[in-house]
Amino acid sequence: MRSRNSFTLIELLVCIAIIGVLAAMLVPILSHAREKSRRINCASNLRQLGIALQLYAEDHDGSFPDEISGLIVENYISESKIFSCPSDGPPPVDGSIDNDYAYLGSGNDNRMSGLEGFMLAADKDFGTNENRFHTGNFYNILYMDGHVEGKGN
Repeated sequence: MRSRNSFTLIELLVCIAIIGVLAAMLVPILSHAREKSRRINCASNLRQLGIALQLYAEDHDGSFPDEISGLIVENYISESKIFSCPSDGPPPVDGSIDNDYAYLGSGNDNRMSGLEGFMLAADKDFGTNENRFHTGNFYNILYMDGHVEGKGN
């Protein structure tokens, strides 16, 4: 009798097929986890914008700036990448502002007291059926009291 020390071609193909099936099962799971981390990073960006807006309002008798980009001009925010949603791709490398958030506090005499449920900023396409940033019609909303909520699937 002769001892067998190597795989046959069929055994090798079966092993490759099993590895391929396992990899195909993992890809959607990893993709979902990546999008979830982008949503969390987006919420963190909105939270930082909320803190900067509250600091601005405290320094300006309770009023918010007319444009959200005014926060970087007046040094309330030092990094322009905070204005970019991670699901929209990487922020501009030249330091320019690629604002992916809709600012809802402009043009009003917004006072901080009594408006805890007022939306202050959100993903640009919030509430529409075609959200270009997050999958599943998901969007983040920054409220006047500083908390951020995710809405959608």
